[in-house]
Amino acid sequence: QISSTLNKSCSPLSLSCLSVLTQLVLKACDKEKGLLTVAIRPHGIFGPRDPQLVPILVDTARRGKMKFIIGDGSNLVDFTFVDNVVHGHILAAESLRPESPICGKVGTIYMSELIQ
Repeated sequence: QISSTLNKSCSPLSLSCLSVLTQLVLKACDKEKGLLTVAIRPHGIFGPRDPQLVPILVDTARRGKMKFIIGDGSNLVDFTFVDNVVHGHILAAESLRPESPICGKVGTIYMSELIQ
């Protein structure tokens, strides 16, 4: 069933394939089968002793290569502090009850939506 859902040319590391696979897993593990699930995919995680994101951003800025636009420029990229990622996972786990609207869901929430 998975092979019929995924395009053969789809890279298993692409976001579109990850999205399809996530939907399949959530559907297979629905609350009627007794496994309560939610998908959380934070982006741009940073925090103390971060060996990747912050050093790369600092190096890129120092080299004057920080200015780039993807698409028409309306795309947003969120960065999330590691403690907030942990807190979000804990809240999601505590909210997984059969009557919870988050069960079996995957969605996108941007920081700009949260502060409006």
